[in-house]
Amino acid sequence: MTRVLENLARLIVVGFWFLTSVFAFLSSVPFAYEQFIAPRLVPGLAEFADWHKALAVAMLPLTWFALRRVLAQPAGRLAARATLALAAAAALVLPAVPALASVGPTTWAVAASILALVIPIGLALADLGSAPAWPDEPARDRTGADFVAALGAGLVVSVVYAARGWVTGRHDGFAAGFGATLMVHAVVAAGLFLVLTAIRGIAGARRFNAARREFWLTAALVAGVFELLMLGVILPSLSVGPGSRTVAAATLGCALAFVAVARGRQRRAPADDGVQTALAAFVPGLAHTRGIAIPALTWLIVVTVVATGFATASGVMDWSFVLARIGAFLTWLLAVSGALAIPAPSLRRPTAGWAFGLCLAALAAHQLLVPPPGLAAGSPVDRYAVVDPSFRMLREALRPPTPTDPNFYPFLQRNTNLGRDVEVKPVDVTLARLDGPPAPRRPHIFLFVIDSLRRDYVSAYNPAVTFTPAIGRFAAENVAFERVFTRYGATGLSVPSIWVGGMILHKQYVQPFAPMNSLYKLLEHEHYTRWLSRDNIVDAIVPHDGDGPALDTTRAIKDFRFCDTAAEITTRLDGLRAGGEPVFAWALPQDIHISAITREGAAAIDDGDYGAFYKPYASRMKRIDTCFGQFVDGLKARGLYDDSVVILTADHGDSLGEEGRWGHAYTLFPEILQVPLIMHVPAWFRASHDTDPRQLAFTTDITPTLYALLGFEPARPAPVFGQPLFWPKGQAEPVRPGEGHLLASSYGSVYGWLTGEGHKLYVADGVDFRDYQFTLDGSQTGHAQSVGANDRQQGQKAIHDAVEGIATFYKFATSP
Repeated sequence: MTRVLENLARLIVVGFWFLTSVFAFLSSVPFAYEQFIAPRLVPGLAEFADWHKALAVAMLPLTWFALRRVLAQPAGRLAARATLALAAAAALVLPAVPALASVGPTTWAVAASILALVIPIGLALADLGSAPAWPDEPARDRTGADFVAALGAGLVVSVVYAARGWVTGRHDGFAAGFGATLMVHAVVAAGLFLVLTAIRGIAGARRFNAARREFWLTAALVAGVFELLMLGVILPSLSVGPGSRTVAAATLGCALAFVAVARGRQRRAPADDGVQTALAAFVPGLAHTRGIAIPALTWLIVVTVVATGFATASGVMDWSFVLARIGAFLTWLLAVSGALAIPAPSLRRPTAGWAFGLCLAALAAHQLLVPPPGLAAGSPVDRYAVVDPSFRMLREALRPPTPTDPNFYPFLQRNTNLGRDVEVKPVDVTLARLDGPPAPRRPHIFLFVIDSLRRDYVSAYNPAVTFTPAIGRFAAENVAFERVFTRYGATGLSVPSIWVGGMILHKQYVQPFAPMNSLYKLLEHEHYTRWLSRDNIVDAIVPHDGDGPALDTTRAIKDFRFCDTAAEITTRLDGLRAGGEPVFAWALPQDIHISAITREGAAAIDDGDYGAFYKPYASRMKRIDTCFGQFVDGLKARGLYDDSVVILTADHGDSLGEEGRWGHAYTLFPEILQVPLIMHVPAWFRASHDTDPRQLAFTTDITPTLYALLGFEPARPAPVFGQPLFWPKGQAEPVRPGEGHLLASSYGSVYGWLTGEGHKLYVADGVDFRDYQFTLDGSQTGHAQSVGANDRQQGQKAIHDAVEGIATFYKFATSP
C-alpha cells in the first residue's frame, strides 16, 4: 500500500510540473494567450494557474514522500537530494514572484515552460540511478516475437478503429476503407519491425550489456515520437513558427519521453529486454504477468479504451483533428508496447530480407491502390478516414503533398500570426470623411454577433429548422441576406474586421487599434452611447472613452449568454429619454460556441425533438430564439423598434461533425465561412434605399452599411474592405472589385479565395500544406472537388496577391 501511495505522490508531482510547463508554453503563444488563456476559456486550466503558488508549496512534502525510498539508499540518492532541494527552492521562491496566471506571451513564459521541467527530469534521474543493474549476458533472439508484435499492433489498431466506426453506424465506404487501412497499417507495421530489428542488431553487435544499449536506443526512438507529436501535430495547430517556442516545445516532448522511459526501469519488464523496459511505463503491470491470456486481454482493453476514448472526445470537440491525432499516436504507442510484452509463440526467425520485402510490397500496394488525400474528393476511402484517425494520419504522412511553389507557404507564414515583437504602426483607415454635426436621425443600433452561429440552423435559411420561429418572423419582416461570408474563420480576427469594415493585418493586435477602427470613429462622431459586452478582443480594439455602462460585467467571458445580455439591454431601455443620445449595443454571446457546449456536457438543454440536427447546438439555438423574440417584442412595446437598427449575425460558423470535423480552429471549410446576416433598418431608410438579399455579402459590410444609414457615402480604401448593402434608390447596385475575394483563418496560415459570386471556394492550407476546393451550392457544407494543377496555380497566385495587398495597405514588409 505504501508503494502505491508513493507512486501516486510521484504522479501528482510530475503532473503538476508538466501542467505548469504546458500553461507557461500556451501563455507564450500570442494567439493562444489572447483567445484562450486571457479570457479563461480552458476549463480547469485558469483555476490551476490561480492556485499555482499554494500548490507549489504542497508539492514539497509530496516530492519528499515520492523520493523517500531513494533517499534511504546509496543508488540514486544524489539525484533525489538535488530534486528535493529544487522542490524546496520552488516552494520558497514561487510565492514571492508574479503568479503563473499573470504570465503573458513573453520570453519569460518560454523560460518558465522549460524551467518547470527540471523537477520531473530530476525524478527521472532518480529512477534511473536507483534501478537494478543491467544483466551482463548475451541478448536473446527475439526476432520472431518482434515480428508478431509489430503485425499484431498494426492489426489491432486497424480493427479497433474499424469496429468503432461500424458500431457508431458509419458504414459508408467501409469495405474500401477497411481494405485501405489494412494496407496502410501493414506498411507501418513492416517499417516498425525493421526499426526493432535495427535496434536489436545494433545493441547486439557487442556480446554483453545488450539490454542497456537496447534501452537507450529505444529511449531515443520514443523521444523522436514525442518530438514528432509536439513539432508535427501540436505546434502547427498553434501556428507556432521557428524560434524559442519551438525549443520549448521540443524540450517538453523530450522531457515527457525521458520521464516515461526512466520510469520503465522501475516496472516489471524482463530485465534482459531493453526495448520492453523502455516501453514498460506505457503498459499496465498485468501485461508483464506469466501466460498469454491475461497480458493479451489487458492489452486489447487498454488499446480499445484509449482509441475509442480519444476518438469519442474528438467527436465532441477537437482543434482541427489535433485530439484525434494525439489519440492515434498514443494508441500506436500503447499497442506496440503491449504487444511486445505478450509472450509470443515460437516462430522460425524471419530474415531482414523477408521483412524488407514485406515492407516494400505493402508500400507498393498502398501507393497503387490507396488514392492520396484529396485526389478523389468524396471517395469511399476519404469517407472512411473520418472514423479512423490512425488511417487518416498515416495516409497523409505516407503520401505528403508536393507544393506547386516552394515559396508560397513560407510567404503565408511570414504574413500570419505576427507576434508582439513585430512592431507595426496603425494605418489611419478612413471610410468616409466625418465632419459636421451628427446626423439628424440617429437610430439606436443593436448588433448581436452570435459566436459560431451556422446559417443552416436558422429557419430563414433552412426550411427544415423548426426551432427558431422568432428569428424566422424577424427575417420575414426585414432583410435576410442569403449569401453572406465571414472574412475570418474564427473570432480572433473576425470581430476586429467587423469594427474595421475590412480585412486587417494578421496580428493580434496592432496597437493602438483605434485609428483603424471605422465603427468606433463613426459612433464617436455621432455621439452614440456605447453599451458593450467587453471581452478580451473588444478591450483590445475599442477604447473605453465614451462608453456607457458595460454589459455582462458580472459574468466571465465564457459565460456570456444571449438571454442574460438581451435581458440586461431590455432593462436599460426604460431609462432612455426622448431626444437623448442614441445607444449602440454590442454583444458576442457564447451559448453555442463548441467549448461552451462541451463544458456543459455536450448535451441538449431540453427534451425537444431536433431530428438530424446536432441537439446540444439546436436546443441552445431554441433558447436564443426565444430570448431574441422577447427582445424584439420589448423594443416594439416601448415604441423603439421603428427607429432602431437590429442586426443578427455571426463572427463565423462551426463544424459539427462533417467529415469528422468539429469546431472552427484554423480551418476554412464552407460550414465555417457561411453565416447568417439579418437586418432590420428604420422604415424611413428603407423608403429611400434599395437592397438585394441575394447579393454576395460579407460581415465586413456591416460597418459601411451603418455609415450609409447615418448619411455618409463610404468609399473602399482597398479591395479587401466592405461596402454598403443598401444604396440610394435610382442608383445602380455597387459592384465589388476584382474577380475574387480573400478569406482567412484567424489563427493559422490558412487562406481562401472565393470566386463565381460566392459559388466556388479554393483553400490553401499553410498549416497542413494541402489545398482544397469546394463548390458552394447553397448547402452549408458545399461539395468537395478535386484540385487540379491549374486550380492550384490560379488559387495560390490569387491568394498571394491579395495577402500582399493587405501587407502593402498596412505598410508591412512581406520579405523575409
